[in-house]
Amino acid sequence: MKILEDIWSSMSGNARTKINDPFIGAFVASWVACNWNHLAILIWGDGKPSERINTLHTYLTDSPLLALNSILVLPALFAFLYVFIFPWLSLLFKSIQKAVNDRLHRQAINIELEKLRQQEDLNKLKLRSNPDKQFLTQMVQLDIDSKTEQLELLRIERFLSKERAEEATAKAAEAKGKANIVQLDEASKQRHAEIERERFNVNSAKVRAALASHRFPSAYRFMSLIEQSVKLDGVSLSLTATGEVVAAIFGYDNFQALIDDEKFNNISFSNVEYIYYESADLALKLEKVVLREKSENEDLTSDLLFDHVLTVFGDLPYKLLTKDDLEEICVSFFEDNRYAILEEEGVSGAIAESDTIFEEVELESVESVEFDDGINAVIDASARGSHRKDAEIPGRSMSISIEVKSTVQVGKYALGAFEFVEVNGSLDDFHEEDEDAR
Repeated sequence: MKILEDIWSSMSGNARTKINDPFIGAFVASWVACNWNHLAILIWGDGKPSERINTLHTYLTDSPLLALNSILVLPALFAFLYVFIFPWLSLLFKSIQKAVNDRLHRQAINIELEKLRQQEDLNKLKLRSNPDKQFLTQMVQLDIDSKTEQLELLRIERFLSKERAEEATAKAAEAKGKANIVQLDEASKQRHAEIERERFNVNSAKVRAALASHRFPSAYRFMSLIEQSVKLDGVSLSLTATGEVVAAIFGYDNFQALIDDEKFNNISFSNVEYIYYESADLALKLEKVVLREKSENEDLTSDLLFDHVLTVFGDLPYKLLTKDDLEEICVSFFEDNRYAILEEEGVSGAIAESDTIFEEVELESVESVEFDDGINAVIDASARGSHRKDAEIPGRSMSISIEVKSTVQVGKYALGAFEFVEVNGSLDDFHEEDEDAR
């Protein structure tokens, strides 16, 4: 009896597995739907059972297999459409529905943002209409750096005296409506006198505050940190030298290009997570800064500046990356987001076709990683799991190709967080899965 039970269990298990197969199950259902009338006659028709069986047998044997009839071709065609075509149609309809829902969501967000902007304008008008609110003074105090106003003005004077064209533009904006603009080639004494008069002018303070609220505070923060760091070694740097060091770190040609970049502000730096650098290139730029500085201090070298740059940025909330670190940081991003890959649209078709619940996602290799206007990498991974209807039966395996990128946020080397650019999944062939299992 035990042998009969084992034989029956083996036969029933094999039959259940084949019936649960997507194509076989669909074919059986299609065949029953196409030949329901003959099956109905077999079960409930008139006459003896042997006559009804002979009638069905005659229908099956006399009908050609490869003709367009209900014996083989039509059920196979319907099963093929159900298994291979309908999932893609379902995916298309869901994609269209997702696009419509996304547009509706963006429309609702835009309406809410417009209400907030109008409310913000109303609040500003209320502030301006109240003479007791000294909001201009508060804006100046919030935007100017923690240094005293006198020290910051002296630094701005030194910077403006070295950048004549930029000074002329700033003075034109500050003195608009107050007096005639002096000639761009006036002597240095006249320029300093103009700045001194504007120091005590409220309108000049507002213009300086507006300038400080955008680019200069971000640059001044890094300049101040580097200046304080090198002072610990008894080395003094000029304002121009510290500015050029900061420009070199972020990939600008000079400090003037950094100041002209509207993206160099605190808002942009809130999105920065990595700063990429090439040791040889950065060391060469720092050597040029040292040569232009013409300092009598023999301790001032490019190696010293390089060490202090690494120290300063090592304490900031940005991770410094070299070319050798790119693959490691891409692998780390994959490990932290491996299961989010299964939610990407590029693998949804393969998941639907596989009838598998994927439970494991493994890194296979990093095909390529390079720095080109950001970090671009291609990663190969694989996913495995169990059958959707029977956890004891292994499911299909899937190969996944992933493209990730970290885009530039500021300058050439300040990068944002990694994100998936493209994810594509394809099911492995059955014979490859069998070889892997062996």
